[in-house]
Amino acid sequence: MDRSPPPRTKPPRTKPPSTKRIDVEALRGVAVALVIAEHALGTPAGGWLGVDVFFVLSGFVITRSLLAEHVRTGRIDLVGFAVRRIRRLLPAALVVVVVTVSVSAALWFRPRFVSVLGDALAALVGTMNWHLVRQDADYFAETAASPLRHFWSLAVEEQFYAVWPVLLLAVLAVCGRRRAGLVPVVVAALTAVGTVVAVGAGPVTDSAYFQTWARAWELLLGATVATLPTVATRSTVTAHPTPRALPTAVTVGLGSVGAGGVIIGVLLAPVSPFPTVPVVVGTALVLVAGDLQLRLPAVRWVVRPVVALGRVSYSAYLWHWPLLVFAAVVAPGAMGTAAAVTVTLVLATLSTRYVEEPLRTRRPVGHRPRHRQRLRRLRRLPLVVPAIVVTLSVATMTVGDPASAARLLERPPTNAPERLPFADARALRTAVAVDGHPDATALAAGATRASLPPAMRDGGCLVGVGEPLRTCGATTGADVLVVGDSTTVAWSPTVVGALPTGTAIGVTGVASCSAVIPTRAVRHRWSDACLTAKRALHRAVTAADPRLVVISAVTGEYREHLGDLPAGRAAELWERSMAETIRAFRNDHRRVLVLSAPQYGPDTSTCPDRIHGFGPCAASVTPDARAKRTAEAAAVRSSGPGAAYVDMAAWSCSSDGSSCPAVIDDTLVRVDQVHTTRAFADRLVPVLRRAVDWDALLRR
Repeated sequence: MDRSPPPRTKPPRTKPPSTKRIDVEALRGVAVALVIAEHALGTPAGGWLGVDVFFVLSGFVITRSLLAEHVRTGRIDLVGFAVRRIRRLLPAALVVVVVTVSVSAALWFRPRFVSVLGDALAALVGTMNWHLVRQDADYFAETAASPLRHFWSLAVEEQFYAVWPVLLLAVLAVCGRRRAGLVPVVVAALTAVGTVVAVGAGPVTDSAYFQTWARAWELLLGATVATLPTVATRSTVTAHPTPRALPTAVTVGLGSVGAGGVIIGVLLAPVSPFPTVPVVVGTALVLVAGDLQLRLPAVRWVVRPVVALGRVSYSAYLWHWPLLVFAAVVAPGAMGTAAAVTVTLVLATLSTRYVEEPLRTRRPVGHRPRHRQRLRRLRRLPLVVPAIVVTLSVATMTVGDPASAARLLERPPTNAPERLPFADARALRTAVAVDGHPDATALAAGATRASLPPAMRDGGCLVGVGEPLRTCGATTGADVLVVGDSTTVAWSPTVVGALPTGTAIGVTGVASCSAVIPTRAVRHRWSDACLTAKRALHRAVTAADPRLVVISAVTGEYREHLGDLPAGRAAELWERSMAETIRAFRNDHRRVLVLSAPQYGPDTSTCPDRIHGFGPCAASVTPDARAKRTAEAAAVRSSGPGAAYVDMAAWSCSSDGSSCPAVIDDTLVRVDQVHTTRAFADRLVPVLRRAVDWDALLRR
């Protein structure tokens, strides 16, 4: 008798139920198509709302996966979840970051490359959104955005993934099996709290666009849908073993209303203060409706291209933005944009097939016995990972940006050869008209804060709104006091050099807040903090009692606060504000000199490249800048004797205003978008000296 033990047989593998849903893939395809179309073509104007669709989908899919695991096993493997998320997101993102940094090094000069490298660090540690908030970035206004800017949305999701599984596990533990029906209620309550926080923060504009708490409600709404017992199709795995399906008529109605909400939100985005609401709610309704209708043969054939795009949507999202940014430099225009979109689809397909799927479909690490011992040692990882992510986010918000490590690679500007000041306005205009070919490599290194006038650097006389004023130069007994915003302070080397020898001068300024006090009709358009700073500047003038007050105001102050008014009305109000300010400063022995603000242009720290040099950095006189300067000149004329106006902005532009080069006679004009470099300010000294009757202005 054969007493040998029976041969061991492996237990049959049981494949878990499919969790793929056609409606999720279709929504992903719609979302990425909206984002790419808006970035590439500028239409639809609300295409950026595709990111909000992604947020709802992420909250839904992740919560659905966690609940399905809880139903099957009675627990949630937080270590396994973290490993799966890393394997899902990191490989493709790492490839895109490495390629983007490499191309940036070849395409741009050191200042912008260092900036991109810092963005790469922020992207890899999952704090890109807070990195942009610290920079006060404006998603809707940036003209030379980072090729890695779009990683902000991944950072929001990663921060959600770090916290939500732990929070959901706590909710499940508190509710227990007997009160499982309370799970949707608790998650919905959390969504309501997130909604209140988002509404309290106001419309997601400026840097608020990137904030996590402004987006949390969108992810939580998707999570709420995943907990509903009515979310049931033949491909759905939910927290409920026997989910209740909705009637077909109801699902069709919900799906139609939801799709309509997404469409309406996208179309009304330019005029709606909260366009995210119909898009987010509409996406949630589509998910509630399920995908049974989309599985019908006729419908499935129609949506097949959208579903196919949805399956490569993650890689398509990662690749499209850097390719569009690079195309705008290498091949600007429609052909370059079309090429970038085509290459995006090709790379997205290859990346999904050869980077994402091989790692995502590998056998889980914990399934193999030899790895179980290692996983036991990682029991604390579920608490460590959220702590690390939260710590990095808080540090980025409050202490220091992780991307600041890249700035250690910055070099001080090279010492450019000294050039003689322009003899007069005619010599300057001649230099402006010459299309020179400067050494862009050397000049690009000068587009740093080190090239600003000393008064504007840290510890100088330029302070932020709400900070106590600081005065450079003569603090008491000044003959001349320069007061205003940062562009006014940037003119100070020119004013100091142009004044007669022995004149005592003081300089004080507040960043982004000039000394011009708006007329009462529009004063409410300025913040209380800025109005307080303006009054502090006026008190400083009264205390110093100089013979001459020099003021200026950046064009952005006019554009940001009056730009939505009819052009003629805005100019009239600015003229009145300037005239009232001149009257407030001037008295029997004090006179006022008004200088125009420099012309805005592309940021010289990011616009030059190794193909075109500083050509892309040229600006032109905009209608709002021209209207502002005309209004200021009229205000000075109406003020009578004792006030003078100098249009210094016109000196650095062609006579017709069509071109304001960033480099004139091998001298960098702007440090960034608007602030004058110290080198160019020094070269303007003789021009300003000849343009002003200093004896008349300084006479008591």
